Amino acid sequence: MADIKISIEPLNGENYAVWSQRMEMLLVHKKLWKGVTEPKANIDRSVEAKALIRLNVTEQYLGHVVGARNAKQAWDELEKVFRGKTTARKLQLKRELMTFKQESGELVAKYVDRAKDLERELLAAGVEVKPKDIAMSVITSLSKEFDTLVTILVAADAVKSVDEMLPQLQIHE
Repeated sequence: MADIKISIEPLNGENYAVWSQRMEMLLVHKKLWKGVTEPKANIDRSVEAKALIRLNVTEQYLGHVVGARNAKQAWDELEKVFRGKTTARKLQLKRELMTFKQESGELVAKYVDRAKDLERELLAAGVEVKPKDIAMSVITSLSKEFDTLVTILVAADAVKSVDEMLPQLQIHE
């Protein structure tokens, strides 16, 4: 069987929530995750995991992991930097949610994906957000061509989550 090549987008400062999930799965796939969770008991795996982590961060964030003694220390340092639950980060993300808009000509599927990415970022920052809040943000900023459908969804109290609304939005599109 051919060796499967898996690559992920390097950590760039704006994609930590997705990067950390994908990086963990990549390390699990390569049987290196124990090197992060139990570095002392898995020294070889930890060395390889640390190398893979370092290879998957952009140059500007390399300084955060270059001095790490093992994969756990590298992982924890990145988590500390990017999951900082500061008030400023939470405020920024909440502001993004309140001003979230569909871009001109943007397909509904891409628009909903952006909303789900924002939801993951909010959760990663420690902001409790309900699926209905994300759904309401999505429907309130759809283009005018969706006004009738939005009225129907709201009147029927069918705005529960973006995943439930997506098929209806795509049909309307």
